[in-house]
Amino acid sequence: MTKDATAQVIPAEDEAPNGSFDVILSTDALDRDGDRLHADEWKTPLPEHITFDSDHGMSVATTVGSGKPFINEKGQLQVRGTFASTPHAQTVRTLVNEGHIKTVSVAFSEQRHRKDAKPVRELLNAAFVAVPANPEAVVLSSKSDKKPYGDVPYADPGYQQDGKARYPIDTADHVRSAWSYVNQQRNASQYTAEQLSTIKQRIRSAARRFGIEIAGDDKAFTIGAYLKWVTEQKAADGISDAQGGDRANPTMQELIQAIHDAAYHLGAMCSTGEITDFDTGASSGANKSASGVVTKDARKVLAGLDATLDEATKLSASVDRSTLPGPVGQALDLLVAAQESAGRLMALMGVYDPDNPTNASGDSAGSPQGSTDDSTAATAAKAAAAADDSAERAALRARSLAFLIKANTKD
Repeated sequence: MTKDATAQVIPAEDEAPNGSFDVILSTDALDRDGDRLHADEWKTPLPEHITFDSDHGMSVATTVGSGKPFINEKGQLQVRGTFASTPHAQTVRTLVNEGHIKTVSVAFSEQRHRKDAKPVRELLNAAFVAVPANPEAVVLSSKSDKKPYGDVPYADPGYQQDGKARYPIDTADHVRSAWSYVNQQRNASQYTAEQLSTIKQRIRSAARRFGIEIAGDDKAFTIGAYLKWVTEQKAADGISDAQGGDRANPTMQELIQAIHDAAYHLGAMCSTGEITDFDTGASSGANKSASGVVTKDARKVLAGLDATLDEATKLSASVDRSTLPGPVGQALDLLVAAQESAGRLMALMGVYDPDNPTNASGDSAGSPQGSTDDSTAATAAKAAAAADDSAERAALRARSLAFLIKANTKD
């Protein structure tokens, strides 16, 4: 037999990692079935612990938690318990905490004495349900998890209205994420100036402990710090050097070879040397200049950089930022800014930009080659080059991408 009871949620501070609850399962009030459940009618001793489930499923699959029952000073059957960590249990907990589920139900077996016909009820289990029966049986509290990451330091110990701690700073990744998110306007606007200053100072202090470089208030990281983080992640993931162990990595080797073949097919020069210093561009063999650094036309380098940034920006345009770590999202923002800056620099230097051909002069790097004395011929040449520049741009992108892949896999 089961009896339902109205539940009332009162969020409170909680030490249980998965949340806890405190409910009145039964009182002697007349319920909707015309019954009264008196305290002295419960079989004693009460169980040491009973399970809670959803809708009296009475199965392992529907179990959401458990608790210890007792008769309180008012003669009411009360249970204090904790939620399980399972997804179903946490779903029920959320429904209770948000006020959507406001009823509980008690399940028991009943026998009657032959002499006085007084019932004896054996408590079996309890459940969170949708339909109430006993209006006086209430959930005294269903406690919210105020510390979602456990007992760790937080930059925000609970300044917002819900009192929930935010921005854990117990690990390097958490520190990076905290700095990224707290500098977003929608998050920063939830605090007073004093609170925001305190939060940022705590994150800065934690960053120093983990050796993390933080720039100004409006930047998540310096580019150097971000690249250092990428390198650390690469090392942690077991990615090796492109100049050494990566040569034995079939996936990386095939990728680089495919880019090389595509670039050569599109007309790119196939160098006989090998880049030996990705920081300076120095290379071995025929690619190496007398000074140890490859000599290139700055305008051609800029054109190649712009092509690479254009391609990277297009590839990242469809990425769902909400699924990415904070630093990665900010890196994509920096990528867009770099692409725009490269475009402006090309215009200032007169470098032909197929994406905006009106910004460059006729003799710029990458521009169509026509007679400077014949404006009609020059215009026609520009139009022809703009219509047929896909191979050249693809070659530039391929060369740049191959370089970037090698550079990014160097420790």
